[in-house]
Amino acid sequence: MLPALLFACAAAGAAPDFGFGLLEIYKFENGTSQLMVRDVNLDGRDDVLFANNKGSRLEVLLRKPAPDKDKARFQTIETAFDNKGFAVDQQILAYDLADMNGDRAPDLLILGREQGLELRIQGKDGAFEAPRKIYLERMDTLVSLQTGDLNEDGRRDAVVGRFDKAEILWNAGAGAFTSRTELAFGSSNGRDMDIADFNGDGHLDGMFYFSSETMPLRFRPGDGKGGFGMEHLFPMPAVKAVHKLELAGRKQAALGSIPRSGRVFRVHVLASETRADALARDEVIPQRLPLKGMGQKFSPAWAAADFDRDGLEDFAVAAPELSRVHIYKGAKGGLNPEPLAIDSLSGITALSLAGDNGILVFSPSEKAVALHEGARLEAFPRLLPAPDKTVLAAALPWADSYMCMARAGAQGKMELSIRSLSGASTNSEPRRLALDMANDPESVKVFRLGSPDVLGVLCLIPYQPPEMFVVQGDKATKLSPQAFSALAQPAAAAAFAVPDAPDGRRLLVAQGSVVRDYRWKASAYEALGQVNPGNENAQVSVCARFDMGGKDGVILHDRNSGNLVWQPAESQAAALRTHLACPIPDIAGMVQLQAKDPARSTLLMIGRSELFMLRNGAIEYSILEEGEYASPAENPALFDFNSVQLGPGRRPMAAITDARNRSIELISRQDPGWRKEVIFEVFQNPGFSGSESMPENEPRDVKSGDIDGDGLRDLAVLVHDKLIVYPGE
Repeated sequence: MLPALLFACAAAGAAPDFGFGLLEIYKFENGTSQLMVRDVNLDGRDDVLFANNKGSRLEVLLRKPAPDKDKARFQTIETAFDNKGFAVDQQILAYDLADMNGDRAPDLLILGREQGLELRIQGKDGAFEAPRKIYLERMDTLVSLQTGDLNEDGRRDAVVGRFDKAEILWNAGAGAFTSRTELAFGSSNGRDMDIADFNGDGHLDGMFYFSSETMPLRFRPGDGKGGFGMEHLFPMPAVKAVHKLELAGRKQAALGSIPRSGRVFRVHVLASETRADALARDEVIPQRLPLKGMGQKFSPAWAAADFDRDGLEDFAVAAPELSRVHIYKGAKGGLNPEPLAIDSLSGITALSLAGDNGILVFSPSEKAVALHEGARLEAFPRLLPAPDKTVLAAALPWADSYMCMARAGAQGKMELSIRSLSGASTNSEPRRLALDMANDPESVKVFRLGSPDVLGVLCLIPYQPPEMFVVQGDKATKLSPQAFSALAQPAAAAAFAVPDAPDGRRLLVAQGSVVRDYRWKASAYEALGQVNPGNENAQVSVCARFDMGGKDGVILHDRNSGNLVWQPAESQAAALRTHLACPIPDIAGMVQLQAKDPARSTLLMIGRSELFMLRNGAIEYSILEEGEYASPAENPALFDFNSVQLGPGRRPMAAITDARNRSIELISRQDPGWRKEVIFEVFQNPGFSGSESMPENEPRDVKSGDIDGDGLRDLAVLVHDKLIVYPGE
């Protein structure tokens, strides 16, 4: 035992507010971690748990009733605790204590990369049963674990964090997880997460942490029904630590952080506001939604339409690696982040709108063309006749037809065939036209040129200039670069926008540093104007028509500057510029999603594996710094912190650990900012002193709880090879 510690409260001249009695010191292996202080067996005394990976154990120390004062001076681990710990067959990445089977007694979920996820149900004597293994694939990607009632059905669900996604295991009762939901990340370097109510709406949210120097935080608001909104990214300077900070009496959880300097501790809260105009700012951070089933070798194949006819435009995109089409329904907040998943062809590379809001898809791996009919979108698609060597297919929605481009004959010349989509006619002989094309196109844009009988076929060819054909009757005329100057240089599909689709008499084309506005006249396209972002090094690769507040205009993305530029159609009106705080290197397309209220329209930017959304009238979140505490210690090396409660009334505090001074700083909130309660050095073993330049992160962990059951909060600390208990006094 060591002497008692008594601390004065912060109010000058006041009686002592809290202190600690005789220290209890218990020896274990060095390297213990993940300290938890909770009442495991519901006896009114908080117990102590921690991972002992060197001993291949999870220690569960159930506190015994306090002996008389004389005996208390000579406490041993055996007299103070009943150890219900057990051996584990894996390194413990994370664990959580929660009632998973509905009997009120908390159970243990343990996560590791060797055995995956294991559930141990607590028995009547406080011991834990043999593990039940819960299957997880790709165990080498596991990083974290938390629990919470995400759908508010009264049962705790499990959330497993991975490098590239979070996996929600829904608790069906009795500790059975019968269904799962994936929350994909827009990054593959996830490292941790917190499940808590960060926005104060009464529902659990997800805060996910990434190994990123600029945008390490991604927030997904929960709706209390098991759904989560789009990703909101937050910037933060480089930190040593950032995670949840729960303070009693507050409606919402806060975030704490320690910058890389290790000299200060900061507290952050989530703030929200509604922005009427998403683009009327100097800088914006779009909301993000990762696309599932894309893979690295596929470019997004997509279309926008009001598929369910509810007055809100939806977004359909192929998920080629899942053999599905995903439809993200238009919603009050922009898009529903959880798509309607429709089984379809595998490896879809082309997707286009057919008549009656149908979707036509093409799969080169299956050599198949198929139609999801508008009246029954969720049904498996109807296969359509197609030539054997089809390279692309697209719907002609104004004519209830579809076209295929295929190599035909012994010489393999390109041929265009057009068939009706109506059931009785698909087996009839198609209309065939020869196309003068040496190379296969990667994608195609098809539109009418005024009359439904005149067809424009714009073919995008990798690393080569596009080629365009005008089809009328049985004749396909190839346009020259003199007839359409945008055909003179290589371009991707994203460079071409058809603002009045399916009528292609007007085309917007991103050409180098500008966007040209072309109009069809007789047998050629004439450039009538251009949008110039005013950057001599501009690289404009994508553009779209965008209506802002009832004013028509053109929007473009300058990849070099990272700016979005909106130019109203009125020639004298000034352009609007806003910087994207998070660069989007490769945008495959842009589209405006219309809403019932035009003032709430959405700009959707389609990346190779993510959607980026800016919406007028949307709720936007930001991280605000609420307070800062600077350590008064000499040359501190703060490295972590924990929420604790100490003293009468269980005052909420933060316990900050300082590696260089081997100390704990207890601080409490005081408007404005935070104040020091006390700083004290923790028991120090000379064999673990480290060096001045590279101090060990000791003490490693600090938690509080009423361990001895006397009604006062105690402090538990993991340091070196010791567990130290500071009894409250």
